[in-house]
Amino acid sequence: GVDLTNEVFSHGQLYVASDGEGFCRMNPERMEYRLFSEKDGLSNKNVVEIASDINGDVWVATWGGGIYCYSPKKDKIEKVTFSPLNSNLNCFISIATMSNGEVWAASGGDGLYVRDSLGKWSKRVLSFSPGEDDMWPSGVVEGKQNVRWINTSRSLWWVKGEEARSLMGDFSKQMTHVPIAINNMMCDNQYNLWVATNQCLLRFSSDGTKCDTIKSVPIQEYTSVAFDGKNSMVVTSSTDIYYINCKTLEAQKFLYDFSSIGMSGFNLHGNFISSSGVLFCSTSNGFVMIKPEEENQKDSLRYLSISSVYIQKTPLSKSVDYCEWNEKGDLSQITLPYNLAELSLCIDLVDYSKHTPELDYRLIGLTGEWDKVGNNRTIYFPYLPPGDYILEIQASKKGNDKYHALYTLPIVVTPPWWQTWCRLLFVSILALIIGSFLYLRFRRLLKQKVMLEQMVKERTKELDEKNVLIESQNEELKQVLFDKDRLISVLAHDLKNPMFAIVGALEGWLKREADLGKEERRGIISSALSSAQSLQDELIRLLEWARAKSEK
Repeated sequence: GVDLTNEVFSHGQLYVASDGEGFCRMNPERMEYRLFSEKDGLSNKNVVEIASDINGDVWVATWGGGIYCYSPKKDKIEKVTFSPLNSNLNCFISIATMSNGEVWAASGGDGLYVRDSLGKWSKRVLSFSPGEDDMWPSGVVEGKQNVRWINTSRSLWWVKGEEARSLMGDFSKQMTHVPIAINNMMCDNQYNLWVATNQCLLRFSSDGTKCDTIKSVPIQEYTSVAFDGKNSMVVTSSTDIYYINCKTLEAQKFLYDFSSIGMSGFNLHGNFISSSGVLFCSTSNGFVMIKPEEENQKDSLRYLSISSVYIQKTPLSKSVDYCEWNEKGDLSQITLPYNLAELSLCIDLVDYSKHTPELDYRLIGLTGEWDKVGNNRTIYFPYLPPGDYILEIQASKKGNDKYHALYTLPIVVTPPWWQTWCRLLFVSILALIIGSFLYLRFRRLLKQKVMLEQMVKERTKELDEKNVLIESQNEELKQVLFDKDRLISVLAHDLKNPMFAIVGALEGWLKREADLGKEERRGIISSALSSAQSLQDELIRLLEWARAKSEK
């Protein structure tokens, strides 16, 4: 717990409770520090919470050492006795002071200890029903018109006088393996109660009849809440800080990498905002101090970058090869293959001025024309052809030349291999292969042509020779045919007469054989013999002619 008492010291002192180190006072501006010890009257170092009352005194609750009260005016610490209660209880979880002078102490297992404005202590026990008491309170917050909001290990209570209502039921009876738990709570200037739980951030109306889940921040565990005294609630999760407008419920995330300063996480109920607006956030390593007036310049942009990248609608992490990141953790370049060129980029913009800046973007290398960024602060490219691009995002305000920021991001879409130097090499090799093949084929065809021409010449010569032979044979054949015709003619002429003579003589012989005389018979025989000899001579001559032809 922390508290700043400007009412006591004009320069302001910061009082810090540490469970294990005790109770100390420091001045962050002057770097002054004082740790109270047993010599100062504080014998227990397990200080769980502190609170300052209307008189400027600081009440200190410890686990195992009871309650102490420190008076800055007297610079003295005294242990508190619970008069007229007969109690020696020393274990307390928290302590709270009210505007009417009351002090409420949440004990460890013995209910609430309440001190009125006259210094008289009494005990208050909250009950779900007769015999079912809620004995482990953990925090008390002042509400509207003496309302007390009380957080216990089993519920959240709305208490006014003797009236007490459990607003969230009995946590111990929830049928779940992750029951809800309240980490911290705080009222705004309308007395609405803001509750940081292990599951989400809640807001109750001042009368406790309405409860809303704050949806402008992520659904997650929240460790602490603090009101800035104006119109904003500061909420911490384990690693982040959010500023929430109490009226509009709009939220802005404080963008800072707290791990860079060695912070491992924000503690429970460890936020405090001073009257000057300085925010103190408790961590296991110390306090983070934030000065919004210095951090949030109204006329300048706090942060402009790319928060997340989606390729083919799939979110990318820093381990993916497609993205390059600079030393600050901002995106410095995107390199995509041609087949993964669907790109979405979400813009991070931190601006604490009253008027929302205008966001425009253009992609140099594609169109180069400025376009408006939508309300979802997302830039979407359904397809980017291969090439080198420069994405420019600018934030500006009309009428304010000083308010201007430009974010540039190189984007490279690599072409397919057939559109790179590999393509030129491949085409050259292919052309060389095809050219070599065509050349060799041409040479072979040319050689075949020469061979064919030679074969044609040889065959032509052979055919010519055969044609001459055929013509010669044709002439011979004609001569043979002519001779044949002439032979037939000769045979028909020269052989016919002798044959007819022989036939005629013999026929006459046969017809007149009885009447023929010796001389007539001799004459017929002589005539037939003469014709036969004539026929014999013709046949011999024909044989000699045929022999002469065959020899040729």
